[in-house]
Amino acid sequence: MAAIPAPSYSDIRKAIAKGNLAPIYLLHGEEGYYIDELAKAFENLVPESERDFNLYTLYAPEVEPELVASTCRRYPMMAERQVVILKEAQSVRADQLNKLHVYASNPNPTTVLVICCRGAQAKDLIAQIKAHGGVIFESKKLTERNIDPVISGIIKEKGLNIEPKGLSMLRDFIGTDVAKMHNEINKLALILGPGAMITPESIEVNVGISK
Repeated sequence: MAAIPAPSYSDIRKAIAKGNLAPIYLLHGEEGYYIDELAKAFENLVPESERDFNLYTLYAPEVEPELVASTCRRYPMMAERQVVILKEAQSVRADQLNKLHVYASNPNPTTVLVICCRGAQAKDLIAQIKAHGGVIFESKKLTERNIDPVISGIIKEKGLNIEPKGLSMLRDFIGTDVAKMHNEINKLALILGPGAMITPESIEVNVGISK
């Protein structure tokens, strides 16, 4: 049987929007932008009025794995789910992070646990997450060889088009800084409007890049 491909950033965003949620997500890898954006999307699952009761943001260096697990085992207050986000998981030893594998083997169905980790993987934890319906997302660092389709994807997502010369200008100016790339394309989308063609001239005027 062929292996099921790992979900992409876009796949997870779409699933969140539809409410198709897994009990645990491990977001790891070297590119922090996508990890941070997904964490925000999970936070937004909880309305502002419920955040005091149903949204927990924990920092791995400050809490023991047992506290994370006990928080996850709580039930939401007058809501369908609670969201627990564990940040900076790369700052604790792998054996500490691996202690969550006990919870991962039997997760609370009314909790969405999101583990944000820029760094080494915790193999025991990954195995349990996969075995019990969780999602592993690796946010890979972009390189000059694979940045073009990412730029094109962001532009398409914003409802814009771009000329080949404009694409190369953005790539050469911004490089592999994903956060900056999103910011500049968002700026162009606001200025040019839906369906517009991004030309070298519009980039020169609005981004400040010279041909």
